[in-house]
Amino acid sequence: TVAEGTYALTKCIWLTNAVTVVGAGRDICKLTGSFSDRMLVVANKGASVSGFTIQGGKFSVYGAGSGKVGSCGSGVLINERGGAITDCRLTGATAGAHYQLGAVAVLSKNGRITHCIVDSNNMSYGDTCWCAGLYVGSGLVENCLVKGNSAYKGGAVGVGANGVVRNCTIVNNTVKNTCAGACVIATGGTFVNCTFLTNQCAYGGGGVYADAKSKCGGFTGCAFTSNRTTTWKDCHGGGGFMSSSDDNRTILTDCVFNDNRSATYGTAAVRANLHGCVVTNHQVGSYVLLSCNLNGCTIVDNYCAEGNGVSCDAFRSDYGGDKAYTNANCIFIRNHVNWSYISNGKTVINCTYLDNVGDSFNYACVVPDNFPVYNSVFAGNKIA
Repeated sequence: TVAEGTYALTKCIWLTNAVTVVGAGRDICKLTGSFSDRMLVVANKGASVSGFTIQGGKFSVYGAGSGKVGSCGSGVLINERGGAITDCRLTGATAGAHYQLGAVAVLSKNGRITHCIVDSNNMSYGDTCWCAGLYVGSGLVENCLVKGNSAYKGGAVGVGANGVVRNCTIVNNTVKNTCAGACVIATGGTFVNCTFLTNQCAYGGGGVYADAKSKCGGFTGCAFTSNRTTTWKDCHGGGGFMSSSDDNRTILTDCVFNDNRSATYGTAAVRANLHGCVVTNHQVGSYVLLSCNLNGCTIVDNYCAEGNGVSCDAFRSDYGGDKAYTNANCIFIRNHVNWSYISNGKTVINCTYLDNVGDSFNYACVVPDNFPVYNSVFAGNKIA
């Protein structure tokens, strides 16, 4: 047990044995450091650390590549041997070399970070460092608050093939010059019951950017609220969510999208498969949902002010415009478009369209454009 106080470290602490280190409390027991190395490495699945603020860290070894020990965790690392960090604040780390991933990193299936605050880390070293708060290559991050971090890409969290992030709040993270305001997710990574709130990037996924050539593990029960992209860039968008791959669109199940914004297209989501989701309260120029398959979703009270529609196919192949999309078992209610359609370029199956409004010469409901419509209900829709 470590007593209340501030302890200035002069080198990295390595925990290679199955030890338990308990601080007096993260608000009153602080470890600081200004040297060019990590603050802490946990390297035993039986080792645990709790009750500290760990402030600092500047790992200065040139990164070996994504997911490699040499490139992950500029401040704190749980390496491939595992271990646990609980009830700590992990803050103030910076990147000290190119190709770093995460101020804090977990690389073991036996690694876990729980009930921690990860905040005010900066991984903006040139244009090569990602995931300012956490990189979860493998293992579990649960019940954490990740806020106020910044990086070149992935302002808060990066998740690799075997990483799971659960019951976390990810808020006010930023990326100034590229994509993924809150998170970058790769093949197999999973988010469960997480909140993405007021995160921001220049373009491509104000909340989440799925940067994967294969399918991601997906999102279940998550909320995407008031995330933003701020800069026009062709072939990007997705204020709440964007996938880089149209062939392997990420599955989002029982999620809520509310009041996200995009400077380009798809203010809620671009290139995604939405199952049982609610999409509401978006006020956009073009497209609330772009190149998305929808099943069992509720799309309500969205407004497209300048052009295009609420749930549409892409208008060209680089947005997936050469693919077929489906709206199935969905409800569209009280959506308003100033130009174009509520739903266009999709096969429509078992859907209900109620009280939607189109302005001027436009369409209040669905224009199939040679796509079929099956067993659907249209009522109360009108041209303003």
